[in-house]
Amino acid sequence: MMNLLFSPSGRMNSGEFMKAAITLIVLAVILSIPGIMGMSQGLQSILGIISFLLIIPWIFIWIKRYHDGGKSGWMCLLPILVYAVVLGILMTVLMGDVFAYTMQAASEGAAMDADMEAEIEAMAQAKAVPMTIASTVVSLAIAFLFNAMIKQDPNDNQFGPVR
Repeated sequence: MMNLLFSPSGRMNSGEFMKAAITLIVLAVILSIPGIMGMSQGLQSILGIISFLLIIPWIFIWIKRYHDGGKSGWMCLLPILVYAVVLGILMTVLMGDVFAYTMQAASEGAAMDADMEAEIEAMAQAKAVPMTIASTVVSLAIAFLFNAMIKQDPNDNQFGPVR
């Protein structure tokens, strides 16, 4: 599994790709649990950085999947860009009241005091479960749809032999 997730070389068939994608999605959900449970900000920050670093194995498995279809690894940017746009839209919809409250306070020139910070944190924590569900569904949908669109090259190609 380590070679599948941490190396961009070679090819990855549809089944291997879905196994790797589901592994990454489950790992992302596990890393979001402290945010859902309202654990310490320090732990949430560290796990947030680790969660962000999951983009690297995502890039690698997409590169391998596109290589399996005989296409350039640069095509991996397409599903990642679609994910970012769709998730950005969902975040705006789901977190709109948190952003609106923060922007309203900033436009009124109000200094962020402890009460305001606590209220914003409570509003954001209330959205943690819906955001985790939304990002999981978007990840699964994009992985499934793009994976289905990439047809395997039945012959050996410049990226390696058929597996």
